[in-house]
Amino acid sequence: MSTSTEDLQPSQIEHHLPSNYTPFILLTPRLLLAPTPSLLSNLAYRTLYASLHAIPEFCEMGFGPDWGPKVWDEQEAYEMVAKEVERNWAVRRLGDFGMGLWSGEREGKGRVLGGVEEWGEIRLVQGEELERSVKDGLWEQVEWAGYAGVREARLPPLEEGDDPRPSWLELVELRYGLSPAHWGKGLAPESARAVLRWAAAERGVKRFIAETEKLNVRSGAVLQRMGFEATETNFWKEESERCWVKPVATKEA
Repeated sequence: MSTSTEDLQPSQIEHHLPSNYTPFILLTPRLLLAPTPSLLSNLAYRTLYASLHAIPEFCEMGFGPDWGPKVWDEQEAYEMVAKEVERNWAVRRLGDFGMGLWSGEREGKGRVLGGVEEWGEIRLVQGEELERSVKDGLWEQVEWAGYAGVREARLPPLEEGDDPRPSWLELVELRYGLSPAHWGKGLAPESARAVLRWAAAERGVKRFIAETEKLNVRSGAVLQRMGFEATETNFWKEESERCWVKPVATKEA
């Protein structure tokens, strides 16, 4: 699986790397999750990201019937990933993670993040250990399947009569996207749980929110399995959407 950087100049990639970013990855029982600043130069991930947004079924389920599929070339796909990095990682030190299947050895790698749940443990790998893994061909061993991320929710302006909003740490949005080839395998909740645990433990997030199209029963069921509950608060003020909340439990922080 190619991860060539021939299509990009090093200065172009460096320009989009946040100065506050330190590389790391998360490991779950089946997945490797890498922050998108580490994937700016990864052609395989960018190709997967672009391919997802060209699938009508994926776009309608994730963004509603009016959004429509997009056809991005390599440069446009890079710009979309770079924009996400600039808007999220560079500002709040959180954002999207590339989600990939990885069958490498996990035992003893990094440190366990939080407790061990019935669905397995989450490991955080960084520093020299991560550098060695990358030199040993880590990225070539990953089959990219989608993305999962958390970001400060971009909400519409408050209107007269609206309640004041709490700190942004209580308005952190979960989002994820998965290739239809991997639907029904439990990868979306596995990746999301890892990202939520990381955000609570490493970034101090207090509450997560999410939205789904009301007709998207599948995504609503996934959120419920992760502990989200439907709320009457319409954060995004979209009639076609259902909103969800998940306060951070003490053991997750």
